[in-house]
Amino acid sequence: MRQVFTYSDFVDDTAQRCEDILCLDEEQQEELIRQLRREDIHRNEFYCKAIMVLTLLPIMFFAIRYYYMTSNGWLFNADLFSAASLLISYKSVPTVILGFRDAPADMLRTEDYVSLRSPGSFWLKMQRMNIVISAIMCMWTWMRHSWAIGEKPLYSEDYLCALPFIMAVIVYLMRKAMEAVNFGELEHLRYEFRGA
Repeated sequence: MRQVFTYSDFVDDTAQRCEDILCLDEEQQEELIRQLRREDIHRNEFYCKAIMVLTLLPIMFFAIRYYYMTSNGWLFNADLFSAASLLISYKSVPTVILGFRDAPADMLRTEDYVSLRSPGSFWLKMQRMNIVISAIMCMWTWMRHSWAIGEKPLYSEDYLCALPFIMAVIVYLMRKAMEAVNFGELEHLRYEFRGA
């Protein structure tokens, strides 16, 4: 069924759409982007520091536990692996640094010069391997205790081995979420558009 459109209908529809759109001039757009960037930077800094602390604190626990449980000599066990896994997760946490332009050191914390930097490709590959190996370690630990006849699984053996896996997944997902909103890249694209 066809419908006839007139010029007046088009004008009314355009006017209605314009009322629903918030029109900003260039200065207001700059201020909005600056405000969003500032909020994003503060949020990223908080999450980066929180994840770093959460990955570093358990390392001390696993190191002490490893020391007391391997008094006979060097031994590779779940505690040593957990400490190494958490260390990889720590190195894989993104950092907030200078943006794409060469800014002076005293301008480090201004929103115009700050952007997000991911760890190097080596640590990103290590983190992906870390997630897989940590999951295998958890499954192996739980299956080993379930197969043991007459042995009640220990709380630490059953649940602490999952901590490195959980932290590895959290760091990986956090990095993906933070890179999805990178105002340093937005600034770079905006300056390229202006120079066109």
